[in-house]
This record gives sequence, structure tokens and C-alpha cells, in this order.
Amino acid sequence: EVQVFLGSLVKDEDRAVARAALNALGRSDSPLATRALAGALQNPRPELRLAAARALAKAGDGEGRKALLALVGGQQGAEAARALAKLKGPEARQELLALARGGSISSQRHVLAALSGLRGPDVEATLDDLRKSATPQVAAQALGRLAQLQGAKALPTLQRAFREGSNYERRAALRQLVKLGHPQLQKLLRETAANTGDYTLRHTALAALVKRSGPEAKRLMLDMYKNGDSNLRTNVAYYLPQVGGAEAREALLKQLRTNSHDHSV
Repeated sequence: EVQVFLGSLVKDEDRAVARAALNALGRSDSPLATRALAGALQNPRPELRLAAARALAKAGDGEGRKALLALVGGQQGAEAARALAKLKGPEARQELLALARGGSISSQRHVLAALSGLRGPDVEATLDDLRKSATPQVAAQALGRLAQLQGAKALPTLQRAFREGSNYERRAALRQLVKLGHPQLQKLLRETAANTGDYTLRHTALAALVKRSGPEAKRLMLDMYKNGDSNLRTNVAYYLPQVGGAEAREALLKQLRTNSHDHSV
């Protein structure tokens, strides 16, 4: 009788009530609860379909797993992908990795975000394939995740991506090179900030220089401010107050005295 009552609540107009009923049904292993959850997979409200699919999948029901896979490309995609990644057993893992390789762009991005808790050669191989063949944004996301898994082993891949990749990949590569410690990091950051036409990449480099906060980083920032082109100087001026010190303050005051219309100051 309890399951019959909960099954009726699944159709309640109050979404919180319906979701609570689905969660309660998911904790029951009775055939009646399974039928109610399976029926909820057709619910017009995507968040309730997700709750039903998650409950069924946790119970080991193959239909629940399939329903989660179908939801990965939609509005509830991120949650569905995370639910799949938490399931035990090889089937869900294999299906999730297959979706990463062959799903829509939105599905791939949801799956990549959900892979943060998974490790192993099959995960690394999938990430490496995506890094080489996916759209630039997905490739960049895969590159970042691969570097997190491989650590220093990923340095050659990151360096190559930074030299040859799209703007998205270069940004992802630079963020990871900063974390892992490129052997000539300060030189790389300085050259990137001074020479790139990618606004986001330049700010990534400048922000990383500021965080290093040593005397050499401060010297590089001041040199770029004094000798860079107008765009570079405008960008560096934003970070100089964070660098601090009398030299940075004097450089900004000197520029203000020279050109009171310089809005970068």
C-alpha cells in the first residue's frame, strides 16, 4: 500500500513532493516500485525523469541506465552524467566513455565534467582521443582533464598544445603548465602576455605572473608596462596594484602625470 501511495505522488503537481516520492520508491526493491519508477521515465518534467532514472540505475536496472544516457544531452545533462559516473559496474563506465567519444558536443562536455572521479587507462585513452579529434572547446576540456590525471607526464603534450593548438587549447594548456610548473615558466608567461592577440590568454598569463609575486615577476610586469604597446600596457596596468611596491606605484603615477587621459591608470 505504501508503494501504491508513493506511486500516486509521483504525479503530484508539487515537484518537491513528486521528487521525494521517487527517491522513496528508489529505496524499495519491490516490483511495484520498479514499475512506478519506469513509468516516471515518461514524465514530461525532465528533473523528475532524472530522479526516476537515477533511482532505477542505482538499483541496477538497465532501463534506468539507458534513461540516464538519453538525458545527458539535455537540460539535466550534467546531473545525469554525474549519476552515471557514480554507478558501480563496468557497463555504466563503458557507456559513459562511449558517449564521450561519440555524443553531441553538449553530451561530451557534460561527460568530461563528470569524469573527474574516474581514473584508468580507458579514461586516459578517451581523453587523448578527444584532445586530438574533438571540437576546440571539447579538446581543451579533455586536455585539462588529461593533465590532471597524468601530472608531469603530460608536460610534453601540454607544451605541444600550447604551441600548435587552438586558442581554447592554448588557454587550457597554459593553466595546466602553471599548475605543473613549466621549466621556464616566467619566460613563457612574459612572452605570452607580450605577444598573444588572445585577450583571455594574455590575462591568464598576467594573472599567473602576479600570483608568483617574486622580485623577478615584479620586474617583468614593470618592464611590460614601461615598454609594451598600448594594449599590453592597459592590461598590465590592471595588475600592477596587485604587484604592489613603490616602483609599481611610481610607474602608474608617472604615466598619469604624462597622460592624464590614460584610462588604464
